[in-house]
Amino acid sequence: MARANARSYSIAASLLLAACQAQSPPAAIQAAAAPRANAQDDRIGIAECDDYIDRYEACLAAHVPLEARDALQSALQQTRSTWRKSAAASSNPAAMASVCSNARSAARPSLAARGCTDF
Repeated sequence: MARANARSYSIAASLLLAACQAQSPPAAIQAAAAPRANAQDDRIGIAECDDYIDRYEACLAAHVPLEARDALQSALQQTRSTWRKSAAASSNPAAMASVCSNARSAARPSLAARGCTDF
């Protein structure tokens, strides 16, 4: 079960990375990261996972053009939902934290290439 969850998380992170790499935003697009209205409701409850999502959303807002942002935001929402369900069902939060940390490490190079140096 843990391997299946880890594989699902890896696939989701890979899809997010591929979508980010597929679009190259114009240099002029620099939107400020807007706070989510229901940010507290979106929390996973595991610091590493919440940090990943917060930083990814800030990167999308600041470095991804609007026409590409919706698809990436949708994929991130699916990841958030999957992680939230997994965290709620897990008796091992350390394993979930590790999954999120690994996803962040995997995403870091492609996001840094977009200008997201604080990821």
